Amino acid sequence: MKKWIRGLAFVCVLTLVLGRTYAILSWKETYGEYHSCIRQLYNTGDDLMDVVFVGTSHVFDGVNPAILWEEYGISGFVMGGSAQGRELSYHYIIEMLKTQSPKVVFVDLYGLVNEMNPGADIYRGTLSMKLSFNSIRLTQEIVDTKEEQLQHILRWPIIHTRYREIEERNFVEIEYNTYGRGYDAQWWRDMSVHMSEELLSDTVQADLGEEKMEWLQNLADLATEEGFELIFTIMPYYFEDNADIWESYNTAKAFAAQNEIVFLDLNVLADEVGIDFEQDFRDSTHLNAWGAQKVSSYLGAFLKEHVELEDHRGDDAYYLWDLNLEYYLSELAQNDPSAQIGSTE
Repeated sequence: MKKWIRGLAFVCVLTLVLGRTYAILSWKETYGEYHSCIRQLYNTGDDLMDVVFVGTSHVFDGVNPAILWEEYGISGFVMGGSAQGRELSYHYIIEMLKTQSPKVVFVDLYGLVNEMNPGADIYRGTLSMKLSFNSIRLTQEIVDTKEEQLQHILRWPIIHTRYREIEERNFVEIEYNTYGRGYDAQWWRDMSVHMSEELLSDTVQADLGEEKMEWLQNLADLATEEGFELIFTIMPYYFEDNADIWESYNTAKAFAAQNEIVFLDLNVLADEVGIDFEQDFRDSTHLNAWGAQKVSSYLGAFLKEHVELEDHRGDDAYYLWDLNLEYYLSELAQNDPSAQIGSTE
């Protein structure tokens, strides 16, 4: 009997020690200081997101849910990640759909012309999610060898080497922030960005290959199965008249037309959006906070006109969006004293 009790006590102590050790060593964000869209997803109540935006840093720098909330009461959320690859975009949507039922999902198509970086971006993708069949399938798709896949799935073989990276914050239970709703405001301007003087032909198409076309089709099928409207976007950015990029987007545009998917190329629509390429970017490929405000206002007006969405302002269940707007307005006041603070409604 005593041996059994000692054995049980040993298992309990070992479990507590390993649990605490894992909490200290575990990968804790997808980008930035405790600014993780996955963590915010896991800490958001069920069925609260009306609209979700998926993609790379072009998206988490370019779409500000605080603007959608302030102007229209739309509960938007950004499932973005640095250099987010196509597979990660797809599996982020799967993860989000476990707890949310958005009416609209925007997917940015930069993933068609940009590959996920090895190393840190793959770690962010595989280690930030809760362990599930979805995270395992993602790991199998983006990690090369069976041995490495097992390490990512078990996680311990990777995180146990992080001792030199440990900081004081890793030992303290810090509550993940609620601001941003996946957006990361950038408060500086790059005056050197210029839009191409002449847009390239919208008729020439690139051969995307089987894998990329399958990705587009899987997104379309998922939208049908789950009952949300899928919208493809290209966020404003300068790509130096690169014909290969433009032709890849043309192929996606043709696919969207064939499958009755709305396609919003915000480079082509830059004048309508009000984008100033010399004022609204933090660098050549990322919008700053002022550019994001214009894009978000444009998308909010588009949604208001094309989709029936409820205005949730005043509903206590959406308090996270109230807190996020309060935080954003505080940041705006500090970084742009000339801005008009307060609701536009």
